[in-house]
Amino acid sequence: MPQMNSIRASFESKVNPDNKFTLATPLNKKFKGFKDFLQKKILAEKSNTNVVNAKLIRGAFYVPWSPLSLSDLRANGSKLNTIYPEWFFINPKTFQLDSRIDKEALSVMKYHQLSVQPILNNFISVPGKQGDFSGDLLHTVLHNPQIQN
Repeated sequence: MPQMNSIRASFESKVNPDNKFTLATPLNKKFKGFKDFLQKKILAEKSNTNVVNAKLIRGAFYVPWSPLSLSDLRANGSKLNTIYPEWFFINPKTFQLDSRIDKEALSVMKYHQLSVQPILNNFISVPGKQGDFSGDLLHTVLHNPQIQN
């Protein structure tokens, strides 16, 4: 094992783009830039644990049919910047859009200034049978101009 550590140290010194004896190649410059980026991120995260990079998507799904969803949203909404609520459905008989927007959850989403990206669900529940997702239902809606009007 001690021999492996010395080999590792030797190898790291050869490929380290900060080492002035490393050959300057476009690939080394690219990796140096990436290494610098990672080091800055690590330092920023260590210095301020309460600030989260807003450029990253921190999203969650929200389903109004679960009794825990609203309480989870209230408890964790400040840690998110995007929410995907399951609010839109296609009626399999009329092909009309059925919206089931949870107004209380929407107010919590607005309070946390979340980007709301609603989901169009194509799940068909059949009484007495197990429901399933229907690609055909969505295909029909997307390809029939009369239904879209």
